[in-house]
Amino acid sequence: MKKTLLTILCAFISILGMAQNEKVYTEQLLVTINGETSEPQDASVSVVDNGNSTINFVLQNFFLGAGNDQMAIGNVNVENIPITEGKDGLRYFTFEGPITIQPGTVEGVEMWMGPMVGEIPLKLQGKMNDEKLYVTIDIDMQAVLQQIIYVQLGTDEFPSQKTERIYTEQLLVTVDGETSEPQDASISVVDNGNGTINFVLQNFFLGAGNDQMAIGNVNVENIPVTEGKDGLLYFTFEGPITIQPGTVEGVEMWMGPMIGEIPLKLQGKMNDEKLYVTIDIDMSFQVVHVELGTDEFPSQKTERIYTEQLLVTVDGETSEPQDASVSVVDNGNSTINFVLQNFFLGAGEEQMPIGNVNVENIPVTEGEDGLQHFTFEGPITIQPGTIEGVEMWMGPMIGEIPLKLQGKMNDEKLYVTIDIDLSFQVVHVELGTDFSKKGDLNGDNKVDIADAVSVLNIMAAGEYNEAADLNSDKKVDIADFVSVLNIMAAQ
Repeated sequence: MKKTLLTILCAFISILGMAQNEKVYTEQLLVTINGETSEPQDASVSVVDNGNSTINFVLQNFFLGAGNDQMAIGNVNVENIPITEGKDGLRYFTFEGPITIQPGTVEGVEMWMGPMVGEIPLKLQGKMNDEKLYVTIDIDMQAVLQQIIYVQLGTDEFPSQKTERIYTEQLLVTVDGETSEPQDASISVVDNGNGTINFVLQNFFLGAGNDQMAIGNVNVENIPVTEGKDGLLYFTFEGPITIQPGTVEGVEMWMGPMIGEIPLKLQGKMNDEKLYVTIDIDMSFQVVHVELGTDEFPSQKTERIYTEQLLVTVDGETSEPQDASVSVVDNGNSTINFVLQNFFLGAGEEQMPIGNVNVENIPVTEGEDGLQHFTFEGPITIQPGTIEGVEMWMGPMIGEIPLKLQGKMNDEKLYVTIDIDLSFQVVHVELGTDFSKKGDLNGDNKVDIADAVSVLNIMAAGEYNEAADLNSDKKVDIADFVSVLNIMAAQ
């Protein structure tokens, strides 16, 4: 009963917390029946955002025809339509299924046809932003009118979501193996808002000084863009283009447009501050290689500090847990740098300062469990720690040592095991606790009778399993078996 009440309460709170925002659009409405389209009329459309990636849609007071020939249909009301955001910044929605039209709200209308028809098939498709809505609706009224009604709300002409960025980069031109002196170049990149860009290298010249040859604007449109794991945007184009005239006053003749269509290959990457592009232009009389900017982007690294309980086991004996600080730096290229800071062996006056266990460029993969997993095995050199008053750190004195590290993490939590060969002994380090649910021995994300049996089997074999050690006393016994039963009873 307690569990049922809690479930109902949580659901109720969830419903109360669901943000609903209503927006009313006024759009031109066109109705087409048997190929004939009525005169446009203003229509009021209510769209309620349910706050859970669905909307409620109401076309209010829908009429067929005009004037004395009007037929009152009613409110076309469709609830909980899934909605997704497109790359163009618009929100898209689709519904297909049966609905029952509701009575309208216009005073003086005694009979609304829609509710009398009962359930009818309907197909609705639309897109919108905060200012504008475009929807098409197919209503099957064959039961009454022997016809399908096609409704169009608004027009499919949304304002452009384009944004332009101007980069100034050093330009190097190589012709027949000879590279010119670098010069500043202005590049326009327009984000079309649909996963493509327009690229313009403005006022491109070959040579310098009196020997300059005016080529023109290298303009390439609708280049697909993808985001890399390093956070940069990548783009590639290969095909024919026609160079456009430049805009520098006093230049009477631009060579590029005179040549006509030419083959071009362009590759690049960029972020908000910097652009790097290589271009190969086949000018018929020679191939020109252009390099814009340098391939040296600032690091996209982000650091996260975890504080986890640390357990050290040496020769089968495990120390008391202590807090440890761990730094994990995401290098932005599917690798991390890992630092266990100020690592000590022992406790109190018998502590031995080891130093910082620092491992760089560890590959990271995302597992099916949603966690990031990483593994390293190889030699490292422990670095000195940073605690004032410690004069000698043992780790750096040993030199290069073998280390094996395995871990997994999310934004809030880290779990790592480390085996360090210190030459005089092998040290096993455990940071944090595993993500597995206490008592869930078979990993099916629930605690049931199968797990209780597993605890008994572990007890009988005299083995140890952390998931079965529910009271964290470093042994598996009857107390843990009882704890599993208690978890089962409380579910």
